[in-house]
Amino acid sequence: VPSIWIVSADGSGAPRLLVEETFSPSTPRWSPDGRAIAFQVGSINAIELGLDVIDLETVERRQLARRAGSHGFTWRHDGSGLVYSSSIGSTLLYPPIFNLRTVDRNGQNDRELTFGDTSFLEPDIHASGAIVATRARSRSDIWRFPVTGTPAENTAAAVRVTHQSGHVQTPSVSPDESEVVFVSDNGGHGNLWVPGTDGASARQITFDTEPEVSIGMPTWSPTGEWIAFLVANPPTTGLFLIRPDGSDRRPIGPVRGWHASWSPDGQWLYYSTPNEAGLRLEKARVDDGQIAVVYDNVTGRANPPGDGSTLAFARTGDSRLLGRWSGESEVAAVQPVGTTRSLGPLR
Repeated sequence: VPSIWIVSADGSGAPRLLVEETFSPSTPRWSPDGRAIAFQVGSINAIELGLDVIDLETVERRQLARRAGSHGFTWRHDGSGLVYSSSIGSTLLYPPIFNLRTVDRNGQNDRELTFGDTSFLEPDIHASGAIVATRARSRSDIWRFPVTGTPAENTAAAVRVTHQSGHVQTPSVSPDESEVVFVSDNGGHGNLWVPGTDGASARQITFDTEPEVSIGMPTWSPTGEWIAFLVANPPTTGLFLIRPDGSDRRPIGPVRGWHASWSPDGQWLYYSTPNEAGLRLEKARVDDGQIAVVYDNVTGRANPPGDGSTLAFARTGDSRLLGRWSGESEVAAVQPVGTTRSLGPLR
């Protein structure tokens, strides 16, 4: 189990266990007065990261920043609180926008210091109180390239599908290749959009506006009838279905699920969900929501072949490092009758 220990600088004396937690206590930092340690803490869901502080005298632990994504932190120069980089307020997931925030040592007065679509990462602070941070800004678009010609021919025949000033993320093409669905923050909030693969006639099919909600990873079903997508509303991240025209939006599977993939007939949606052993592979039937367990102790996305006869996925042992399953990993396959075989190790 990942843990944080205190040991004397010269190595004398017995180490003292300070924090022992299943999910990634990491990057510990002493407060300027030496009476507390702040550290980043995560969960099984990588989207959910935050900051905790522990008092060394009382061993009281307090959550300073909720689990909503963190990208570095530093103590204020006077020890009264922390400055941290967080995706709180960003409605994009891959990657989100990180802004600097500050919070008092007692967890009160959490507020934003920077704003806009430029990320500020890994802050540090000078004794004078001046803050230094990495500034990053990126933009993206979707292009369509043929793959049958030479590299030069394929490049020359490219079609630009989107023209964005911000991010366009995680595209998925319809089975007939006439349309593509993607996530865009056009309009100020991440939502699903569907244009033709020639870039024409784009339409918005989700209309979320809540700052706490992020949408990601749309995946078109093989039949073209549904689009599965992820909705993150910390501390939960679950899967939803929607028709390509934006109708019939509804949740599918458990409250916490991700890594969606479709069965070849489009009748089942496979996904990962947490259980006592780690992650479990389940599937939910589209028409009635019936859930069936496929395999325990998996990681990542399952990949059904075209005929649906075998399901390939990654699996690991129980060893964990910084909140993630580690140790011996392998690619495995399971057949509908339940027979599982190893396809090869992951190194």
